[in-house]
Amino acid sequence: MELTATPAYIRHGGAPVISLWGYGFDHRQFDAAATREFFQWLKQPENGGCTIMLGLPNDWVDWTDERMELLAEYATIISPWNVGRYGSPEGAEAHAARYWPADLAYCQANDKLYYPVVFPGFSWTNLQNGNNPLNQIPRLGGRFAWRQIELVREYGMNLAYLAMFDEVDEGTAWFKVTNDPPQGRWATYEGYPSDYYLTIAGLAQRYLRGEQVSLPQVTPEPVTYRPTPQLEFYRRPSNFSAATIAGWRAAFGGVPIDLHEEPYSDWIADLYYTDALDLRLSSWADLLARPADSPILLFAAGNEGFGAPDALVPQIVGRAQEVLRAGGVVVVAGGGNYPLFYPNQGGEAAKFGFRLAMTQAPAGSTISFA
Repeated sequence: MELTATPAYIRHGGAPVISLWGYGFDHRQFDAAATREFFQWLKQPENGGCTIMLGLPNDWVDWTDERMELLAEYATIISPWNVGRYGSPEGAEAHAARYWPADLAYCQANDKLYYPVVFPGFSWTNLQNGNNPLNQIPRLGGRFAWRQIELVREYGMNLAYLAMFDEVDEGTAWFKVTNDPPQGRWATYEGYPSDYYLTIAGLAQRYLRGEQVSLPQVTPEPVTYRPTPQLEFYRRPSNFSAATIAGWRAAFGGVPIDLHEEPYSDWIADLYYTDALDLRLSSWADLLARPADSPILLFAAGNEGFGAPDALVPQIVGRAQEVLRAGGVVVVAGGGNYPLFYPNQGGEAAKFGFRLAMTQAPAGSTISFA
């Protein structure tokens, strides 16, 4: 096909660039002999004498095995993948401080080009069939991306990999999107112009060349689009039996239960789809704005979190305490590997102050009512 012959093909040091993503990740089987053979093939003049770029995990610099040996011998460009590794400007700062000094020291000592990744936000709720939060890592009107760009220059670099131009399925796209999509569950640019992130990308290029430019001050248009709530959008028949549903109704029928509207828990979704309980779905802000008149406050989550803004956490904890003081019950339901159950590891657990012991239900167990 002679793809590398076109002048549009990216080149570095006169050679066409071949980017290989996923090198060295623990969940990918590594074959050192096959990797060496492939790298040697790419380097042969008749195959382009390619410049090899590797997308790899953040802890790559600590490798002491054949992965590092082959990287040192054949790779020219190093690009650790950091999408989703942090979710705020402060998190980006901490990530850079943890990894970049050692990474840059290695690259400078071994004549490698370091290619840091910058992403504008993250959301893959539709890709995960609703099991993850919508707009999981907010873009903050471009401030999240711009702080990462600033960090690149602060650490002495003048290039960045903007991930990803068109990856709408993970909510990292930089290209133009609408703020008024069809009804469904979509993340938008929250009233900012459709080409806003392309503008930021252009400014980032100038900034990394040393120009004194900054994030544009743009007032977003009022947002009218509202995504369909998670449980309604992914509505399906409940897996509970008719007898179990009857038990739910007998035990809790007519009892109002407060539940945040984005509960990432298959178990709670099944319960909601029975239509047996008076589950009062509302946003955290709306839930906190009304009196604590429900005897049950239900926290429900999957692997990622409660979907609660950090600013509301003190109020949410206060509401939970209010329910308990009034003689009510706070129920925490979750599944999968949700970190709430691991007090020494889970960020959500620390954030809410919960300390729970993991309760593992036996395989094949069922819910029964006396």
